[in-house]
Amino acid sequence: MALVSVSELMGRKFHVPSYQRGYRWGRMEIEALLDDLKEFLDSDPGKNEFYCLQPIVLYKNPETEQEELLDGQQRLTTLYLLLVYLEEARKTLGFEEALFSLTYATRPDSENFLATGGFKTHSDANIDYYYISEAYHFIDEWFKSENRGRQKGKFATILSQTNGVGANVRLIEYVLEDDSEPIEVFLRLNQGKIPLTDAELVKALLLQKDKYLPKEKEDKKEVNMEAIQAQLDLIAGEWYEMERALAEPDRWAFIAPQNYTAATHIDLILQLAAFQYLNPKNEKYAALPRVFEKEGEYKYPCYVLFSEIIKQHTDRIACIKEIWERVRGVYEFIDEWYNEHTLYHYIGFLLSQEVTSLESLLEEAMQKGREAFETFLRQKIGEVTKCEFEKLNYEEIRYRSQIQRLLFFHNVMSMEKANGRFPFAEYRALAWSLEHITPQNPDPPTTFDAWIEWLDSHRESLERRDKHSKLIKELKDLAGKLKKQEKERSKKEPSTELLTELESLFEKVLKQESKLSENNLHSLGNLCLIEKRTNTSLSNASFDVKREKIRLGGLGYIPLATRRVFVKGYSVYPQNNYFWDDADAKAYFNDIQETYKQFKQ
Repeated sequence: MALVSVSELMGRKFHVPSYQRGYRWGRMEIEALLDDLKEFLDSDPGKNEFYCLQPIVLYKNPETEQEELLDGQQRLTTLYLLLVYLEEARKTLGFEEALFSLTYATRPDSENFLATGGFKTHSDANIDYYYISEAYHFIDEWFKSENRGRQKGKFATILSQTNGVGANVRLIEYVLEDDSEPIEVFLRLNQGKIPLTDAELVKALLLQKDKYLPKEKEDKKEVNMEAIQAQLDLIAGEWYEMERALAEPDRWAFIAPQNYTAATHIDLILQLAAFQYLNPKNEKYAALPRVFEKEGEYKYPCYVLFSEIIKQHTDRIACIKEIWERVRGVYEFIDEWYNEHTLYHYIGFLLSQEVTSLESLLEEAMQKGREAFETFLRQKIGEVTKCEFEKLNYEEIRYRSQIQRLLFFHNVMSMEKANGRFPFAEYRALAWSLEHITPQNPDPPTTFDAWIEWLDSHRESLERRDKHSKLIKELKDLAGKLKKQEKERSKKEPSTELLTELESLFEKVLKQESKLSENNLHSLGNLCLIEKRTNTSLSNASFDVKREKIRLGGLGYIPLATRRVFVKGYSVYPQNNYFWDDADAKAYFNDIQETYKQFKQ
């Protein structure tokens, strides 16, 4: 163990092993470090005083001669970014030493990314580069606020000053003995810090290459470390590709269970692979601990399970490859489903409705061929959407959830038939509700702004098709009264007298604009799926006004089938575009029913 200044790190090369977590410091950690350094400077430190950072722990790999950084990579990476940011000030003060360098085992081009300053512009090439880029910009923002830029020279000095010359920054450097096991030290060091995730521990378990090195006390045995390292590098690369893919919002929304709580997305893939080992049919591993059965008993269930599996094998690398093949196999099934048009929509619908699980779908897919699996999915969808079609009515509360599921199903299948891709990410991010296409007993507006918007939009609707309508003048006149009263009154709502006039006109306009018979008002043919915020802006408008607002856009995501409703996309020979009538409702109802019948059997 030694106390070293930052200047003593210059020119050295540090390697971050593949089992380490990626760079994740954010604004809070970076500003805390900078604030501490500033406080140290403001104390006017003497020549031999120093600010001490937390330790870094190193292991000199006997195979590669690299200095592997087991602990401290977050602050060492941040120090590197800070030194790069202060490079001009350092050189002005005569500090010419080359900085230390960092390489990440999981990021082959990381040395070049850091050395060339790729982080100076925002990079989202991968999650680590994103955080590194963000960190550099947090440093820049900190110095630019409160006129701190004038202190760059002082910061550069304490970070570059050698011992005995002036106050400086130091770290405790701890180097492991040659017979230490780095992975075990890494796990111990991380106890009590930001908790490691199950996935991080599994990654460490799979990639720890020190387990293959012969011990001094054992007979010398031939170990083809080059071949083993190639296998571990392949796993590390595929792990990264999975993490990158699962970070895509659309891909993740396609499979993510509701209320998913694991720390990382790849945890889900690991859990699905673990479930296969725990399948009662898998007699070979019948004695494995049931790590998922008692909630909370196992903090790191996948790590515990895979550790036990490895203990049962004498050929460690063969066992690691078997585990990884299962993990990769799970991911490849899900990747195929995501990229195959029909499966994407069938499975996306079923998972979003929480009527099945990824685990059960994987089991079915592995047992069946492609055609049989698709048949199974169609049967499952038929079961899920089963309903007494003719009885569905909005007025009966018990039917509303069925109606909403059926309309969502219709939207998903409409997108599938149109050769598009239903955006499950957008669907999951929003709250949804049922909207009457022709409004049912809508509430009138209450505020000046809402009333003026309603009057203007319905006047414009009438002017587009019937410039001689007497209602146009009434709408104009009342809009004028409203605007005048708005200027005169401190309250946000119209006077009682004016409100009476407005509500009378409100009823008159909507009565004229409704061409749908009373018995169809609450039927499936007059209902569509729409997100709640959009529903609020449309709920008291006539069909033509709704249609125009949807056409002009700016309302958020409108599903395909809902959009088709308002352009009369289901009506064979629409008599007009301004009203939703019984013929339109019947044509729409028939399309939903035909889609439903395709899965009913």
